[in-house]
Amino acid sequence: MRRSRPLSILQRPSAWWLLLAPLVPTLMLAACSPDPKAEPGVDRVFVNGAVYTLDENQPWAEAVAVDGNEIVYVGDMAGAQAMSGENTIQHDLDGKMLLPGLIDTHMHPIAGGAYAKALSLETGGTVDEWIQAIADHAAENRDAPLIFGYGWLSTTFGPEGPQR
Repeated sequence: MRRSRPLSILQRPSAWWLLLAPLVPTLMLAACSPDPKAEPGVDRVFVNGAVYTLDENQPWAEAVAVDGNEIVYVGDMAGAQAMSGENTIQHDLDGKMLLPGLIDTHMHPIAGGAYAKALSLETGGTVDEWIQAIADHAAENRDAPLIFGYGWLSTTFGPEGPQR
């Protein structure tokens, strides 16, 4: 008479469930987690604007999408919104104009330092406000050999311009 060998754990039908049981919840959790390849959307969208493009084939648009430091879309609002994700910052231009950047590609470091310590006269101020600002600046900078200022608008003095 032959003696049968006991079945190994892997040969028992019920044993497979013991091995697979911990794997099922792990797979379920993995299925619920976000797709690592899913696009989170662009960083910013600017919508509801009058966007001047300088492109003769499409001189005007109403929306722009920006991802990182790159403009990735210029067109209608639906197209920009389609590129938006949960963390996309939305800028409603409320019909205002958006223009391409006007960038000064050079600088004057010495003059820039002078402007940092200079008296800035707001172009929207009045003559009396400027006189007071100059007096305040002079009082705060008694050791300065001169007052360096900028920003005043000559038309504020009227059609005759400054008289003294």
